[in-house]
Amino acid sequence: MKKNENRYCSYKIVIITGLLLFLFSCNKHQKNEFSSNLPNNNTRTWIAPDYWANPLQDWQLNNGQIECITR
Repeated sequence: MKKNENRYCSYKIVIITGLLLFLFSCNKHQKNEFSSNLPNNNTRTWIAPDYWANPLQDWQLNNGQIECITR
């Protein structure tokens, strides 16, 4: 009977440790914000090197805004 109790305690320790690691790895204060420095005075079909536009649609940069121009 003592062997089963030790095994049960080992499972509890593993589960509690896993839960604690999971909880401490979650950072609730981290913000995933994206910002980009696109020029406000250009109109062009090439957006920027950081963007992968869908090739089935036509995209352009128009005065600092990314627009889909497929009609």
